[in-house]
Amino acid sequence: MIKDLIKQIETIKEQLYSKILSLPENNEITTITESPKCFTIPFSKVIGKPLSPEYYCYKKQYQMIVDNLTMCKIEKFDDTLKTIVDTGIVKYGVSNTAIILGTRTFRLNPEVINYLKSIL
Repeated sequence: MIKDLIKQIETIKEQLYSKILSLPENNEITTITESPKCFTIPFSKVIGKPLSPEYYCYKKQYQMIVDNLTMCKIEKFDDTLKTIVDTGIVKYGVSNTAIILGTRTFRLNPEVINYLKSIL
């Protein structure tokens, strides 16, 4: 019985992760390679905005959000997602192989926030 419930919870979590990861990519970028992710974006879209590549790669932002969710209990998913949407930032662990170097704060692209709002 408990094992079945745990499987159901894991299924629900995976469905949520899948939903987030399937949100649209930035249509302003032109992908050159997937691994490693390399893309171009018109210079006019960068002026006055963050120069971090992660800001323009929505899929990377979605992955950071999912990684945050995998570290919290399912009861906190809603609060965690709402906090990410409300603040427009996501904290992401930075590591060098097995050594955790700390966390960085990434500002989310407003389009990513809008896509997340559509699933809340």
